[in-house]
Amino acid sequence: MDDQLNPASAATQTAQIRAYMEAGHWISGLDALAKFKCFRLAARIHDIKAEMQDSGRQVVKRVRTLNGGKRIAEYTIAVREAT
Repeated sequence: MDDQLNPASAATQTAQIRAYMEAGHWISGLDALAKFKCFRLAARIHDIKAEMQDSGRQVVKRVRTLNGGKRIAEYTIAVREAT
């Protein structure tokens, strides 16, 4: 389903995913699908980054290698370090 067809659903998923990450959790695409029925985690991460642009917080990405060699991206929210 295209986000343009249901922007309310995308906004709800964005809020849910943001709250989940702000609670200190890491989220992968499979987690997003299972917990929030979100097929497009990258799009929701993009929306969250735009919302937090001047907040002093940032989305952090890590890449994990699973058994068998498959690599997945996971995201969380952290306080931006001063430079």
